[in-house]
Amino acid sequence: MLKYVLTPIYLLGFYGILGIFHFLQIIARKSGGYKWHMRIASAMQYLIMKNINLSGNSCSIEYNEEIYPPDSSLILVANHQSMYDIPPIGWAFKDRSVKFVSKIELGKGIPSISYNLRHGKHALIDRKNSKQALSEILKLAKLAEKENLAVCIFPEGTRSRDGQLKRFSINGFKTLLSRMPSALVIPISVSNSYKLVENGWYPMPTGIEMKVKIHHSINPKNREAEEVLEEAKKIIERNLSQK
Repeated sequence: MLKYVLTPIYLLGFYGILGIFHFLQIIARKSGGYKWHMRIASAMQYLIMKNINLSGNSCSIEYNEEIYPPDSSLILVANHQSMYDIPPIGWAFKDRSVKFVSKIELGKGIPSISYNLRHGKHALIDRKNSKQALSEILKLAKLAEKENLAVCIFPEGTRSRDGQLKRFSINGFKTLLSRMPSALVIPISVSNSYKLVENGWYPMPTGIEMKVKIHHSINPKNREAEEVLEEAKKIIERNLSQK
């Protein structure tokens, strides 16, 4: 019975955050520019993450003690289980202004989220247009390398509905790596996120502990992209098998 009581409270908070921060992003971008827009977007990510608590669930981030060189870019390689994966990853690397490679359909129709994807210098790719997708990823890689940003990619391509790791596609990762020579590759494992959406939006389950673990970086220099991605996958896979 508890989930039927808590889910409306959670949804009220979730949609309230999206509605309020949609207008805050517009104001921040027009009055303070890109940097202020990113600060507002980071605050939104934090609140979305914490709003999960209202549903009787939780989300935690496990950091490592590694300090990344300030003159390097970062490629975040994460498994993908649901939309809830994105806010904690964005918040964990807020100082590097995380950019996501996302499908172009998400750039329209979703308050706050679509606005951020369109105006926050993310890569919106058309999966049916390989030329457009390549161009967007190359543009993002160039920006990330120039400004020492973090780019997050989900090599599975789509979310895993049962939590089982899918096959990793090399294409997007290889393209990023080829244009980001200073980059470190950071595997990120996401656990139990899929359980939050097993029933769709209603009702949400209760008692789920979603975990996001930031693993130590991999230095990809003088290594093949396939080898680096396989190592990242094994790290993620090993962590998921321990849950």
